[in-house]
Amino acid sequence: MSQKKTEETTNNTNNLKVSFTPNQQLWYQTPATEVLIGGSFGSGKSFFLRWASILWAMEIPGINIFLFRRTFPDLRINHLVGPQSYLSILEPLISGGWVKYNSAHNTFKFWNGSIITMSHLQQESDMYRFQGSEIHCLLIDEGTTFTEAQYRFMRSRVRMSGVKIPEKWKNHFPRIVTSSNPGGISHNFFKLGFVDLCPNNRIVKMPDDEGGLLRQYLPAKLVDNPYLMNDDPDYVKRIMGMGNSELVTAMLEGDWNIPSGQMFSDVMDSVKCLIGDFRLPEH
Repeated sequence: MSQKKTEETTNNTNNLKVSFTPNQQLWYQTPATEVLIGGSFGSGKSFFLRWASILWAMEIPGINIFLFRRTFPDLRINHLVGPQSYLSILEPLISGGWVKYNSAHNTFKFWNGSIITMSHLQQESDMYRFQGSEIHCLLIDEGTTFTEAQYRFMRSRVRMSGVKIPEKWKNHFPRIVTSSNPGGISHNFFKLGFVDLCPNNRIVKMPDDEGGLLRQYLPAKLVDNPYLMNDDPDYVKRIMGMGNSELVTAMLEGDWNIPSGQMFSDVMDSVKCLIGDFRLPEH
């Protein structure tokens, strides 16, 4: 690339500026390579995934990033529509020819060879479409809507070769970042494997038969997103109006200790109702 084009590209990319919250800055910079960002509605998880993928695509030439939602309609509504969608954020670079959007394949190809691909796994078997893929950075939005089998299979596609990683990101890639609210078909998998295993932002080196990555759970709460709280302070009330008290607690506080949808969910309280060190008599 000529010096003139380099300067033009720098000027264009400088137009893309984001102000991460302290929480989001931690999510962005963590050295963990298998991360669950889990918590409440409105905590900025999906916003973060879009911006992080764009920043990594610009800073790491040739990186191959995949972002998944379970269904295509969810993918479109959450990531291609609205003022903070991919299309809106990248509009200056798209109009300037620095990023090319392919609507047929849902890809954004950057001037430096990096690609962001948006896809879905609506059917269980859809994961096998990616059997030959090399994914350098796997982003999964609303992880508990995917099955454990889908997560494990897609994790096996995460590998990296032939990409020169800048010193700033050494040992940060390949990586997986999953965002999710509590609940869903794989709630227990993420709760046991991330939330319970990695309290207080602890990073755990996983054994080989669990992927061998550096795993971390990072909580996300609505109150940590000052932008939404400032723009729409009444949003909290709409969450409170969901009805089920356990569901409200989960989506407002990011509480993973919910039995919502299960037997006794209306009376279960983990503080009052769970007994430790209790053995049933032989008879």
